[in-house]
Amino acid sequence: MTTEKFADLYVHYEKDIKNILEDMEIFDMDILHDTYIALFEHAEKKNRINNFKNAYVAFYVTRYLRHLERESYFEAYDDEQFYRLNIADESDLEYREQIGRRIDKIIRYYSEHPQPGERCHRQSVKVLRQFRQGLTEREISNKVKISHQAVHQSLERTIERLKACQEMAI
Repeated sequence: MTTEKFADLYVHYEKDIKNILEDMEIFDMDILHDTYIALFEHAEKKNRINNFKNAYVAFYVTRYLRHLERESYFEAYDDEQFYRLNIADESDLEYREQIGRRIDKIIRYYSEHPQPGERCHRQSVKVLRQFRQGLTEREISNKVKISHQAVHQSLERTIERLKACQEMAI
């Protein structure tokens, strides 16, 4: 099914679909959009949908039920509970400092001991230090003047190497 044909069918049945979902008391605009994409992908594979309106509602109901199931795993919090959860207590800060010192020790060890077969060790260390400072991969790529993909791959390889040498550093 072409994009245009699918869009035409959707526009033709849109009011009916929304009315059905509102009657069922399950209408949600985000799920409606997700359903559009999922049904379009399905239609591309099948090339044909016999009853567009029924297929759309069926796809929607499936997504709606999945949404309800996912939400059942989470507790609802009010603003006061969120505030209490977002405040770090002293033990949390102390723990984070311990982890930070440990990570710095590992990075220091890694920077002083290039791994066998490693290319661009200085660059890897520079990327890792900037990542440790909280820069995003894009910010690092702009600073170091290498591609975003190169930064990502460098971090992936470095983290794997750090996992291997972590025992030696501690």
